[in-house]
Amino acid sequence: MEAARKIIKNEIKHHTYGPIITSFIVYLLIFVLFGLVELKKDIVIMIVERFLPLMGIILISPCFQYEMDYGIEDVIRSKSTGILTTYLIRLILRIFIYGMLTFLFIALIKITDSQVEMALYFFQSFSLGLLLGSLGFFAFGISSNLIGVYLVPILYYLLNWMPNWKVLGDFYLFRLRYGLEPKIGLNIFIAIIFLTVGLYANRK
Repeated sequence: MEAARKIIKNEIKHHTYGPIITSFIVYLLIFVLFGLVELKKDIVIMIVERFLPLMGIILISPCFQYEMDYGIEDVIRSKSTGILTTYLIRLILRIFIYGMLTFLFIALIKITDSQVEMALYFFQSFSLGLLLGSLGFFAFGISSNLIGVYLVPILYYLLNWMPNWKVLGDFYLFRLRYGLEPKIGLNIFIAIIFLTVGLYANRK
């Protein structure tokens, strides 16, 4: 338990502030484009499905990037705590932060009299960001290519903007916009697979 606390403290001190600050750019972009007060349902859904999940890419995808500095990797591997444990704690911390940022923003627009279905919108947004973030995490885990961390999830994200989105079937992300049943469970299940494979692939 003490080791976990030290890892969390170190992660927050050295590795977490940058992605959090970058995530606030998404907040700022939403504010500039749509405002925050008395937003209509279609605007809220666009924010929930197409903007907030970008924070998942920012926070979750690049979890391994620090070990590209072999000096840092050697330090981590020299400690008594296994590197897989360090990766796992870092990953859980990033997912928690992403969930909190998503929840706080949706709660904010709810109290400003926007048309929000809190539970549905939170879990849909969270599952989308988790899926996109895990896709980048997986891409780096199997390739050790930092470009893939962002390129793979962004390409899939952009693919969902195409006019003939129906070809994606159950893997289409922006479902609430068209009154389709959200695939929250499927998104989370696939994300867990990507995260697990990516985690073990990069533990070596």
